[in-house]
Amino acid sequence: GKDSGNDSGMSSMYAIRFGQISDGGLQLVVGGETGGASFFKMTELDALEDYDAAGIRLRAYVTLALGSSRALGRIHSIDEDGTIIG
Repeated sequence: GKDSGNDSGMSSMYAIRFGQISDGGLQLVVGGETGGASFFKMTELDALEDYDAAGIRLRAYVTLALGSSRALGRIHSIDEDGTIIG
């Protein structure tokens, strides 16, 4: 996507191959028990002094596993006219 942090006029395009790790894809890996409501650890938060609402914090231990170095790709330095520079 376009870099919103500067006005260089350059963009990047990303490609992701999702799928099984054994097939060279990118997959989400979870830790602990992986079923039902026990997947998330929930903590209820009381209303803060300067806010009029309480909250809920959900925690889960996850990571991305990459089955191949070719499962992710990036084309960078694409100018607004679509020309690849470099």
